[in-house]
Amino acid sequence: MATTTIQAPPVTLKQAHKPLAVAIKERIGQLMQPSPDDEYEEGLALIKSKLSKMTVVNALFSVNLGSNHPNMIIDARSEIPTVLESTTEELAGKIKIRPNTIKSFVDGLMEPRFAIHWGYFMVEGKQSVGMKFIDALGPYNPSPLLFNAEDKLPQPTEDITRAKRDLEEFGYGLVKNAITPDEVKVLYARLKEQAAAEANTGVAQFDGGVPGTNSGPNQRVWSLANKGQEFLDLLESKVIDQFLPDILGDDAILFSYNANIFQPPVRDMALGFNMFFFLGDVTKETGGTLIMPKSHKGQIAPDDLTDTSNFISIEGPAGTCLVLDSRTWHSTGRNVKAGSERPVIIAFFARPEILQNETFSLSLRPNVFFSLDPETEAALTDKVKKWSAWKEMIVDRQQDPIGKLFTKGETAV
Repeated sequence: MATTTIQAPPVTLKQAHKPLAVAIKERIGQLMQPSPDDEYEEGLALIKSKLSKMTVVNALFSVNLGSNHPNMIIDARSEIPTVLESTTEELAGKIKIRPNTIKSFVDGLMEPRFAIHWGYFMVEGKQSVGMKFIDALGPYNPSPLLFNAEDKLPQPTEDITRAKRDLEEFGYGLVKNAITPDEVKVLYARLKEQAAAEANTGVAQFDGGVPGTNSGPNQRVWSLANKGQEFLDLLESKVIDQFLPDILGDDAILFSYNANIFQPPVRDMALGFNMFFFLGDVTKETGGTLIMPKSHKGQIAPDDLTDTSNFISIEGPAGTCLVLDSRTWHSTGRNVKAGSERPVIIAFFARPEILQNETFSLSLRPNVFFSLDPETEAALTDKVKKWSAWKEMIVDRQQDPIGKLFTKGETAV
């Protein structure tokens, strides 16, 4: 077999996608544009096919499928929702959506709360009207809230069996003294030093401010595995082993490993198995994580992402670990206590078939993996390597991977 290879010149990889804020802005702009007639007719027909389910909206509202088409007015205030030619009554909500997006909702391929956050539709008026409308388009019927005021909510406990029962029933549990006071002190000092250094050198990431800008009161410290043996030691915590195999199996991997430092004020932002290690006392005033208990079961989700009335604020002393089923609806709390902060380390684990948020094969420093630097603390243990989705060696990008080959002497490119 005769083959020839040609050495390609080095290629500088550039960002292939637009910045998130730009993409969302463009997507919202498209909602104001005309839409093709065939897409409009198909979207209109799909909405009409779901009209009987619109009773869940229980409102008078309009839907616009393109600037060149009339608004569709739906009265869903009775047992038999109807489409009106016009109305002089005030609309509870005005929804704008591209007609070619309707089918994605009908087929259950897109979640409404994800979609509104990423600019796939927008609502003028009550957000709950738009959310319920999109829910009604989908193949799933929303479940009623399972949580009520009489429920005895989970409290910090050293009883692992109790915490596991709480996790199963409520979607979260609180493990008291998951890390010792000395460990809290060491982790807090290292995190504060790292965060300050990143801010001073201009490489810090902040959010909670103007979208698309690196600003706001919330500082995120990413890739903690690179930033101190203290953080690697935390991955050896026994509380991880006490929960992880039961939830995700023996082959779970680390999806992301970072820290958030919440300072007042922090905007509410609903986020769609997390482990939150408290490095300070967490209270409602300092922005305890907001959770919708029992929302990990059934088709339960908030109708308005700005309404936290069905959420409770998690509280616990320093050293507590909040264990959270990732299906449970939760949100960043609002820190309203002047001069305070709420440092929390977040380890998010996933099943091995899930693409990691942090690609450790690319983000982890080689000297951390191999312990090449005599001043670097111990290298990753086998357990942490497995959680980081490593096998035997650090993964590197090939400079000249095998390309197109032939068996009859043609040139390979």
